[in-house]
Amino acid sequence: MVSHAVNNDDCRPNPSTQFSPDPPIIDGSIPSTGQVRDLSSGSLEGIGGHTITANLSKAAAELYSKAWRSGTRASYKSAWKRWSSWCNSREINPIQTSVENIIQFLTTLFNEQKQYRTINTYRSAISRGHNLLNSMSVGKHPAIIHHMRAICNVRTPLPRYQSSWDVDKVLSCITGWGDNSSLSMKILVQKLTMLLALTSAGRVSEIHKLNLDFMCDKGDHIIFQIPSLSKTCRPGKTKPELKFYKFEDNNLCVVECLRKYLELTEKNQGYQ
Repeated sequence: MVSHAVNNDDCRPNPSTQFSPDPPIIDGSIPSTGQVRDLSSGSLEGIGGHTITANLSKAAAELYSKAWRSGTRASYKSAWKRWSSWCNSREINPIQTSVENIIQFLTTLFNEQKQYRTINTYRSAISRGHNLLNSMSVGKHPAIIHHMRAICNVRTPLPRYQSSWDVDKVLSCITGWGDNSSLSMKILVQKLTMLLALTSAGRVSEIHKLNLDFMCDKGDHIIFQIPSLSKTCRPGKTKPELKFYKFEDNNLCVVECLRKYLELTEKNQGYQ
């Protein structure tokens, strides 16, 4: 909802990689240079560019790590922790090992019935934290690319969404509830949430970020600026905004429903 008031898979590998000719699998580990950091805890301090951040100030290293958004950081942290645990149980250095060991780990995930998308996340996390293999990152190593292609071929990813539901049934139910003024707060919130989702092209994460401090009522429509970064934000682009327009049927009008919600919350509780 809005703060205050309204508060599987693509079978293609990572877009940054391209399939290369099938290579022989060779040991690509390189000699250690300097002290090896303990990454078994899953801490993100050493995951990704650790050879760079080792020579940076603390402030610079922390800023460097902000290139990952919270969702990516959480996924990589979990994947790296599992990889480190697997390595430690075999007395393998998680930031410097052979390509065979990485392939074996990815195969272990495959045998656990994990899907391509999940295994690819592990590959990316390992690529972030591992030393170069034959002067290339783990994710771009031809043998790793070859193995990920095999996983894709054997376990063909399914579409993210395989079914749909009838919107007309939902709208019919909402219409049957009657006028906004006759609804309890609980039902009004449920109605508003559904109308916000149906009348915008926003992601769930963007709708969740709607905030009255960034709302502008234009009469025939309401605009919400998204106050923080969303998944679709890119450098050089303005932050996204969601627009909600009036509809001729007041019982299905998201603008009227939102205004009624704001009226009730201001009257009974103040802005939340």
